[in-house]
Amino acid sequence: MSASEDNMPVKSHDVAVLIVSWDGYVDLWKPFFNCFFRFWPDCPYPVYLGTNSLLADDERVKPILIGEEVDYCSNLIAMLKQLDTRWVITWVEDFFLAKQIETQRVTSIVDFAERTGVDYANLVALPFEITPLFAGSPVVDSLGEAPMDAPYRASMGTGLWKRESLIDFLVPGETVWDLERIGAQRSADLNMQCLCVTSSQVSNPTIKVLNGIERKRWKRGTAAFMRSQGFGDALKTREIESKYEALKMLSYSVIRHAFFRLICAVGGRRGRNLLAKLIARRSLAWIN
Repeated sequence: MSASEDNMPVKSHDVAVLIVSWDGYVDLWKPFFNCFFRFWPDCPYPVYLGTNSLLADDERVKPILIGEEVDYCSNLIAMLKQLDTRWVITWVEDFFLAKQIETQRVTSIVDFAERTGVDYANLVALPFEITPLFAGSPVVDSLGEAPMDAPYRASMGTGLWKRESLIDFLVPGETVWDLERIGAQRSADLNMQCLCVTSSQVSNPTIKVLNGIERKRWKRGTAAFMRSQGFGDALKTREIESKYEALKMLSYSVIRHAFFRLICAVGGRRGRNLLAKLIARRSLAWIN
C-alpha cells in the first residue's frame, strides 16, 4: 500500500454503530432513537441494535439478535461477531444524545485511530468523570491519551473500538460492572492504546449525552430533558428518581471527584496507583 493510500480516510462502511441493549429495556428504544436521529441526522454509519429477540420500530435501525440472555460480555461478543466492520462505535441504550453531533469531529477521530493504531476512544464525558483527570493533552478533537494507570481507561459507554480489540478485551462470564471495575488493568495488560476526553474539553466532548437510567429509574435531569424534547410519554414506564436521590448522587459525585483531583495533584503516580487499586477492590467503584 502506498503512503497516499495509507493516509486516506476510513470508509464509512468500515464503521458501524452498535447500540448494546436487551429486551428488558425495550421501553427506552423509541426515545433513544428519536434523540439519536434528531441530533445526528447525517450519521454516515449503519446503526445496529443488539438485543435478544425484539425489533426496534424504526426502519433506519438494523437488528442484531442473539437469543436468550447469557451474560453481558458473552452477549456483546455474540453481537460483535455478527458485524464485519473493522471499527464499531458501541453505545448503551440509556445514553441519550443531547446535542447536535458534528460528524466531521467523529470521522476525524476514526481516521486518527486508523493511522495511529488506537484501540479505543471514549467519545463522551459525563459530569464529574474521573478519567479526564489523567488524560494527556488533546491529540485529536477533544481526546488525549489515557495513561496505562488511568482508572476507567476502557469503558462501555459510548466509544470507538477496533472491533477485534474489543473482542479480545471481553471475557465471557463478566458483567458490565466487572468491566468498569477491572477493565482498566486488563486494557493495560493487553497494551491497548486508549483515548479519552481531556480535562480541558469536558464541556465540549465529541458526543454530548445524558445518562438516562440509574437503579432502573429515570434520572431527574434526563427526565426534564425528555419532556423538553417532546418525549414525555416515554417516562410513564419507569419511576423518576426523587429530589433527595438526585441530590444524594450529586453530592457523592462532587465529593468523589474532588477526592480524586486531590490525590492526583498530591500523590502523583503513587496516588494514581492507589486509586486504581481502590477501584478494583470496589472501594470507589461507583460507575461514572
